[in-house]
Amino acid sequence: MLAGCGSSAPEKNARYKHVTDLRDAYVAAGGHCDQWKQIYNTAFTGRPESVNVLEQGDCNTKEPGAYGALLTIYANREDAIKEADAIRWGESLVGPNWHIMVGNGDDIPALAKKLGGVYDTENYNQ
Repeated sequence: MLAGCGSSAPEKNARYKHVTDLRDAYVAAGGHCDQWKQIYNTAFTGRPESVNVLEQGDCNTKEPGAYGALLTIYANREDAIKEADAIRWGESLVGPNWHIMVGNGDDIPALAKKLGGVYDTENYNQ
């Protein structure tokens, strides 16, 4: 089942087809996204070659000294876990087909409570 169909509360542990749907759920769950930027070139240093990224976007924040979240949609959960394990900078929340590297102003346990996903960096396979 795909989420992002107009409800104000995010569906927990949903699969998303578009990164904008994930962004909307992230914001509804309390994430900060003052300035949205869709990323069309999804290749960057540190990403395993075998990871199949479908869409990606960046949520910047206006708060001084803060950084925003990077939201990514994958073909499957295994790719999300593979990337989260490879990158290991910042805090991450991994869902059924998505990965959020959260911004430094976000409360990751509160986000996980509303969005679902796993944020234990030692065991994303839960």
